[in-house]
Amino acid sequence: MPTPHTGPAIQGLGQVYSPAAKATRLGHLFLSSVLVFPEKDPYPLALKPHPVPGMETPAYPLKTPSEALLDEVFDLLAVHPQVDLKGVVADAQFSSGLTLRSLLRAGIPFVGRMRSRVKVVLLEEGAEGEEEGEVVPVGELLQRYPPGRARYYRRFGLYAKRVRVVWPGVGRVDMVLVHKAQGVGWRRWVLVSTLGGGVQEVLEAWTLRWKVEVVHRLFKGNLGQGRSQARGYAVQLVHSELVVQAFHEVRRVREERPGLMWRHAQREAGRRFREALLTGPQATSPPRRLARKGGGT
Repeated sequence: MPTPHTGPAIQGLGQVYSPAAKATRLGHLFLSSVLVFPEKDPYPLALKPHPVPGMETPAYPLKTPSEALLDEVFDLLAVHPQVDLKGVVADAQFSSGLTLRSLLRAGIPFVGRMRSRVKVVLLEEGAEGEEEGEVVPVGELLQRYPPGRARYYRRFGLYAKRVRVVWPGVGRVDMVLVHKAQGVGWRRWVLVSTLGGGVQEVLEAWTLRWKVEVVHRLFKGNLGQGRSQARGYAVQLVHSELVVQAFHEVRRVREERPGLMWRHAQREAGRRFREALLTGPQATSPPRRLARKGGGT
């Protein structure tokens, strides 16, 4: 998650890509991990520093996105073995051969967006060997299976087609080709999946990822992520930890009052904290005495 910052005096800044601006900006980069559920609010686990090249230190070493994701997944399962992890869902920068190989060996399903330039072997129907097929870029598969050849899934408002491929260095995986109407054209992307079940299970897992974007929007727009002007990098990291804690306080209010809008839950969480912080004369002043007729009190 990029956090753009202005002011070169802030420690640890580097060039990060801002999707909102569609350009690089000075800022910090964080690894955001969130547990998502079909019927419950998302549960942020952490915002961890992800230094850009040239900004790494022994305490915060440089990692590829895949290395950072794998460390987070396996640390979660080691610390919280009770978590029933159904799978990992991630964006394109995490969908590498290293990610797929590591999670496959650990028996953890994965669904992620694929980069269009990656080449795979398209398996023919009934093919037994992994060499029996045509080598094609992932992006070309979208052109071969447009809406009409892809099935429409009303529940998601998407056209999708699953094809079986071999990803060299990984093995057999599913590619789900997705088309979404956008204006007079189409928005298209490809998902790589090792998740069992049909196409709808894959689409549901990917759709749940939208809850992560909701978390990020609340982090930045409501809870102050990126607004700290502290110069020290360590202070910036503490500020991000407080942002995650603040989200959990808002989430707790929504658990108590299901259906409450996020901004109303945030206002209620803030009110509770203000009341908890009242000390001194405001909290301990004696009750006012009323004047009686005749001058007595």
